[in-house]
Amino acid sequence: MKGLNRRADLRQTCTNKKETREDTLPNLPLRPKLKNYAGSNEARRRKIAEYNRTAHKVADHVNRLIANNPDEIQQYFFASLALDLGFNVDDVRSAISDGGYNGRTLRVTEDDRKELARYLANLK
Repeated sequence: MKGLNRRADLRQTCTNKKETREDTLPNLPLRPKLKNYAGSNEARRRKIAEYNRTAHKVADHVNRLIANNPDEIQQYFFASLALDLGFNVDDVRSAISDGGYNGRTLRVTEDDRKELARYLANLK
């Protein structure tokens, strides 16, 4: 009997994970992953500041693309974004990656669209 209960518990755990899959999708608008440096090395400071400017530009660009695309499920490849913006693929990946190597897949709800509209209105 104990073995049957363990299987049922395991099955329930797996079912719960599937039900919370949507919770793991990213919140919109996308936020850039910024780097911090508080040291005195001026060259390193400039490099980090330039990276952060690039990360903001990437996030803003992707958020505009998401807002202008009516599809619920959207996919963006880092190489295409880098080509659009003229940046290095590695910089684009590190700016908005959630662990994926080639790109991001997003599910955009109506609430997400409202948040994106607010975000983009503040950019202007």
